[in-house]
Amino acid sequence: MKYNWHVVFVTPGFASDEADSQCTPYLQDFFRALQAAQPDARISVIALQYPYRNSHYRWHGIDVYSMGGRNRRWKKLWVWRQCKRQIAKLHSEQPIDVLHAFWLGESAQCALQAGTRLGIPVVATLMGQDVLPENRYLRKLELGSLRLVALSAFSDGLFEQSIGRKADAIISFGIASGDVDRRASPDRPYDLLAVGSLIAVKRLDRFVRIVSQLRYQFPSLRALLVGEGPERHKIAAMIAELGLQSHLQMIPQLPRGEILELMSKAKVLVHTSKVEGMGLVLAEALARGCYLVSAPVGVADPGDKCLLADNTYQLGECAAHFLRHPVDWEPRVSYPLESCIAQHLELYGWQ
Repeated sequence: MKYNWHVVFVTPGFASDEADSQCTPYLQDFFRALQAAQPDARISVIALQYPYRNSHYRWHGIDVYSMGGRNRRWKKLWVWRQCKRQIAKLHSEQPIDVLHAFWLGESAQCALQAGTRLGIPVVATLMGQDVLPENRYLRKLELGSLRLVALSAFSDGLFEQSIGRKADAIISFGIASGDVDRRASPDRPYDLLAVGSLIAVKRLDRFVRIVSQLRYQFPSLRALLVGEGPERHKIAAMIAELGLQSHLQMIPQLPRGEILELMSKAKVLVHTSKVEGMGLVLAEALARGCYLVSAPVGVADPGDKCLLADNTYQLGECAAHFLRHPVDWEPRVSYPLESCIAQHLELYGWQ
């Protein structure tokens, strides 16, 4: 098949097969929608660290090249060389119009080095904590040679604080129309829901304290915490210490479809993270009819179904407000996937 365009994406990890819904679901939605919008474009994906195998496979008609780095420090130089060789090989098969890296780290470094050598424009999307001064790649990379994309004004502001310049564009990931719950059902057995990796930056210990705070106001309160990570034992110990076993249930990471269904069964999603590039979970929860209580990060934007607060007690009071005074259960879709695709096509110069 003859293609009019060729874009190569470089990312630390990607879905290991078509059944893997948990690895970078936002990229999965983005790539599928881009392919649908531009069927005459060739899309290639290079995954540096995950899947944990060195292979080439097809994912929904898209070629994926896994370097199999497995996050092994001793293997990184080899992985980076292999990535740049793969980019050169793909460019020889069909000239690449744009290289697009996710995370301002090793992905952007590989893409920039290959792009500079081959004369290919390079885009890099700032995904989260990579905007913070602790990211050594902020000093290591020739940022002026990259076209930089932030996922939110919040992320762009942190980036400017770190290096004194803004990104070239702000483009958030979008919600696919099939992920919007238009049933507007008030039948929601769970009062509070939190979803995220159990790591320090997500501050999910705050969620436990919010449940403890609200159980006295709402004696039948039911809450769910979905996720896996190194802080699991610490959070489980907190739940036991505070005697919350009858109010708060921890469940492991679930496939994305099941998480979306849980959002449709919950009244309020509570988001406690300290830093978010976008926080797709925020947009997903609103699209499932949830109310949203969040720290002021990512795309969290106050409105009739969203309240922001900076400390644990205030977050709890915001959640209590929505539990007492729900407005409706209609979805809110501020970030449709179609808009995300249109903005990227403009960024690539494909319109």
